Amino acid sequence: MLKKQHQFSAQLTGEARQHYRLHMCSLCHTLGDHYGHMARLLTSGEMILLNLLTSAQTPTPSEIVMRRCPLNPTRHVRTQSDTASEFAAQVAVSLADVKIADDLSDAPGPRAHLAHWLLSRPADAARQALQELGFDTATFAELTATQAAAEQDDSADPAHPSALISAQLFAHTAHLAGIPENAEALAVIGANYGAYIYLMDAYTDYPQDMVKGTFNPLRRYTTTTNGGFELTPSGQTWLLSRFEAIRAAIVEQLPRLQLYRANATLTTLLTEPLDKVIQTLHQQLEQHQTWQYRQWKKTDILKAALFILPTAVAAKGLTFVNVGEDFGEAVRLDGRRRRQRGNCTDDCDLYFCSSGSHYGAYNSDAACVGELCSSGGEFLKCGSLNLDACDGDALSGCGDNMSCDGMDSCDGFDCNT
Repeated sequence: MLKKQHQFSAQLTGEARQHYRLHMCSLCHTLGDHYGHMARLLTSGEMILLNLLTSAQTPTPSEIVMRRCPLNPTRHVRTQSDTASEFAAQVAVSLADVKIADDLSDAPGPRAHLAHWLLSRPADAARQALQELGFDTATFAELTATQAAAEQDDSADPAHPSALISAQLFAHTAHLAGIPENAEALAVIGANYGAYIYLMDAYTDYPQDMVKGTFNPLRRYTTTTNGGFELTPSGQTWLLSRFEAIRAAIVEQLPRLQLYRANATLTTLLTEPLDKVIQTLHQQLEQHQTWQYRQWKKTDILKAALFILPTAVAAKGLTFVNVGEDFGEAVRLDGRRRRQRGNCTDDCDLYFCSSGSHYGAYNSDAACVGELCSSGGEFLKCGSLNLDACDGDALSGCGDNMSCDGMDSCDGFDCNT
C-alpha cells in the first residue's frame, strides 16, 4: 500500500457504484477538512476500500451530508463525516509520509524535500489521531527498514512488510466498528491484499525497475536478450501462482465477515481486479506470450514524435513490448487476405504491440498500428481490441528493394502505402 499507482479495475454499477462514490467523496472531504486542500490528492482506491470496510461493519450508518465537490463547485455530492472516513484519511497521510521519507533517502532532490516539508505537519497530526484511535503507529516508522531488510534477504518474502501493515489496518477496522470477532478474518484478508498490492506494483514497475536497477522480485526470473531483457515463463508462472493463492485466501475468509451493508461491493473490489490479472497471465502463458523489452532507438523516438507508435507505447518513454506466438484471425486488406500477427515480427508489416493500458505487459487492451484499416476505412480487430480509430491507410507491405531496420517491426518509411 505504499504506492498509489494501483487503481481498481473492478466494474461497479448500481448500488455498488453509489457505495464507492459515497466513500470516495467522504474521504476526499475529510482529507481536505483535516489536512489541507492538497491532501485531497491522497484519495486512492486503497483508502476508499479501507473507508468502506469500516463503514460496512458499523451497525448504524452515518448521517449523509450534501457538500460541494472541490473539483466541481457547481455540483453537490453525498458525504459522511465519521470515524471510518477519519481513519482512512489518517492512514492515507501516514503512508504518504512514509513513501516520501523513503524517496528522500533514495534520491534527496528538491522535489522530495518540498513534499516532505509540505506533509510533515499533517503527518504528525495524522499519527497522533491514529494513536488516539488505538492504532500502533510504530508500524509506519518501521516499514521502510523492514521492507529494505526483506528485499536484501533472498530467503525472505519481499511482500511480507506490506502484507503485515495491511493486515493490521484491516483488522483495526473491526475494532473501530465494534465487531472484534471480524478481526481475525480481516487480518488474513488484509495480509493477502497487501501482498497483492506489492506484487501488482512489481508487475507494473517491472520494465522501469530493470532499467533503473532497483529491486523487483521478478528480477530473478529475467534473462538478457539482444539489447534488452525478457521475463521468462517461469516468472510469469510464479506471479500467477501468487495471485491465485491470494485470491483463494481472500475468498475463503469473506463469508466469515459480519457486514451490515456493501457486502457485494467489497467482494467485487477485493476479487475482480485479481480475476483480471489472473486471466491475463493465463492467456499469456497459454499463448506463449513473453515480456520482452529493449531500450528505445532513435527510430523509435522519431516514430513516437510522428505518432506512428501507439500512445500507450510512447507514454512509457523507455521500452516497449514484443509478445510471443501468432494469434488472431485472417482479415481482408486491400483485396488480399493476411493474418493478424501477435509477435510483431511478421516481415515488414509495421505492426507494433504496445504494453497496453494495464499491468505493463501485453493484454486484451494492447494497441497495434499498421494493417488495421481496410481500404474502405472499415475498422478491424487487433488481437481482441476493437479499435475506434484508424492510424492511416493499410500498408501494402515492403517492396523487394526495402528491408526492416532490425526492430521488432518494420520502419514505416520503408514501406509503400
